[in-house]
Amino acid sequence: MFTNDINCDCIAISTEGRDESRLTLYIRDDTDISYRPGERLFTLTDNIELECTAEGFSLMEIGWKMNGKILQRSDSYNITEERIMEDGETRINSNITFLRPKVMDGYVLCFATTLTGHVKEAVTRVIVKDMDLHPSCKDIAGRRECFFDKSICDRDYVQNYCCRTCTLMGAMPVEPHLPSSAMAKLEVDIRIHPGYILYGGEANMTCQTYGYPGTQKVVWYKGNTTIEETDHRHIEETVMKFSIYCEVKSTLRIMGVTKRDFGNYTCKAVNDITESKASVMMQITRDGEIEAY
Repeated sequence: MFTNDINCDCIAISTEGRDESRLTLYIRDDTDISYRPGERLFTLTDNIELECTAEGFSLMEIGWKMNGKILQRSDSYNITEERIMEDGETRINSNITFLRPKVMDGYVLCFATTLTGHVKEAVTRVIVKDMDLHPSCKDIAGRRECFFDKSICDRDYVQNYCCRTCTLMGAMPVEPHLPSSAMAKLEVDIRIHPGYILYGGEANMTCQTYGYPGTQKVVWYKGNTTIEETDHRHIEETVMKFSIYCEVKSTLRIMGVTKRDFGNYTCKAVNDITESKASVMMQITRDGEIEAY
């Protein structure tokens, strides 16, 4: 059985000379492994349930390791497995449940072996803390989201949305517990560029907004009138969504600035729970220069 790419040469020799042909065979590792660990941060009162799935035509077995040691049989964990074969492909789903876990900070690895001798692995870090959390201290945003963004637990609104995770990570005290109705601050900021605007030139106003939950909607106003896109005014928007915050950047571009463009401009952001806005004034000075502030 071949396990690597190989070259096969066919050579024919006659009295007239030599001729040859070459064929390259590619032996592909067709096994894929997906690891869905679910919760990664636990207390002593939790059972730890991890799930791993592998599939492929040459798949042979699935196994588990913790801190480099193969897990087989124990009173402290259970391993269940389901094997399905369809159209020549094997699919194995394996679950491991740790019972009565102890305080730990280690790595649990799922590995799949193939008939060709290949091994594929996926690993997750499991943290178990000895803490008693009040029932009101929950992860409103979802434990997976909070775990991935635990590095920003120093922000007030992240602590509100991720009370459980931020407490277990030591970023905030066990008491007092934050209310489950906590809200994230919706931030709005406007910047003007270039700083010096020429009459008949171009002005750009960039509105940056940060908020959670959902994706905030950004609307521009001149005075009390909503600004629509025209040949004279263009609006460009980019949206970047992360686990527990969303950034929306909207740029209002004014082409050929004249007197009709002077006035108060407002950027308003609205999300699922609140709204916020910021304003800037564009006018002409006594010296005939255009400024925005």
